[in-house]
Amino acid sequence: MLQMPHPRDDRATRRGKTIIMDLGPDMYGWTGPRGLADLLDAAGNYIDAAKIWTFNAVTLPESYVKTVAALYSDAGVHTFSGGLLFEYAFLKNEVPELIGHLKHMGIHGAEISENYLTLNDNERLAAISQFAEAGIEVVFEYGAKHPTEPMDLEELAKVMERVVGIGVHHVIFEQGEFDILEEQRPEDAKTLMTDDAFANLFIEVDNDRFPSQHTDLIKRFGPQINLANVGPAHIIRLESFRRGCGRQLDYPFMKDLVRAAGRD
Repeated sequence: MLQMPHPRDDRATRRGKTIIMDLGPDMYGWTGPRGLADLLDAAGNYIDAAKIWTFNAVTLPESYVKTVAALYSDAGVHTFSGGLLFEYAFLKNEVPELIGHLKHMGIHGAEISENYLTLNDNERLAAISQFAEAGIEVVFEYGAKHPTEPMDLEELAKVMERVVGIGVHHVIFEQGEFDILEEQRPEDAKTLMTDDAFANLFIEVDNDRFPSQHTDLIKRFGPQINLANVGPAHIIRLESFRRGCGRQLDYPFMKDLVRAAGRD
């Protein structure tokens, strides 16, 4: 059977993982129930998890959110609520209410972030434990939305070790943190992408910079890079980029085939 290069049909074994940002019916991809059903039929195997954007889990109609969550679940795609929803609930002293709401909606995970709210170590670990003990799978997002200086890799490694050690499913690196790290400490950004200590880290991408940012990351760090916040409309093309397809990458596998056939 004819196969494209780098077949990645087994979600459990493929290296580079992709988290979709479910924005609802949106310019970056229509994920209303009918659109999402089509997307999952075509590309569900390329999606490792789905973040329900920001406050959508509480602002969109209940029947809509339940339907979308069920579609992902039926396709074997893990769902989780956005981190700002946690920060809001924490500041309102309504974390138990958030946990109950997520269970009611059929959303099985929650992102704990510190985009605007800063938690001390005890608060962070207690919040993670609170969700985990309630049966909600925890995703941790590291970093502020608008950092003023690059973060320290050693501190990130320590935080990752602590949160993963108490059951965090995976860690996402805030887009703003990665941008300032690349700008001011490019060697640290390279280390972040190549050091085994950060193998389970997901880098947030900017949908407004598709496809240039995505292809640049794949060129520099390889198709195994883990990417988060990918727009629904970009899932299929991103998967193609991971396989070396697309004008932006100049189809490297085709050039290899031509060379191997002595047709260059």
